[in-house]
Amino acid sequence: MIDVSDGLLQDAGQLCRASRVGAEIDLGRLPIAGACRRALGRGAAAFAARAGEDYELLVAVPPAREPALRRVAPRLGCPLTPVGRLLAGRPVVRVRGLDGRVARIGRGGFDHFRR
Repeated sequence: MIDVSDGLLQDAGQLCRASRVGAEIDLGRLPIAGACRRALGRGAAAFAARAGEDYELLVAVPPAREPALRRVAPRLGCPLTPVGRLLAGRPVVRVRGLDGRVARIGRGGFDHFRR
């Protein structure tokens, strides 16, 4: 689990490097505020994936444990939204665009360790 206040793609990359896995994020599944959708239209999902400051948590759960998480979700007080999956292999974050194809949108976000 990691907070994504520095940007979903940025923080997913950190999770992947620490866990030695890859990830695939589906832009079409990201929860996006209505105001953001109205302001940015089709670009809202890419913006949401790169930008930071919204406080959300990215949680990785093994597929076998997903039913248990769904059972406790109502007691958590916040919605859970599946936005992608982890993949065996290199610690790379791939993005699936709104058309379902792999997209290149840049990482964005804020890296505290970048000079």
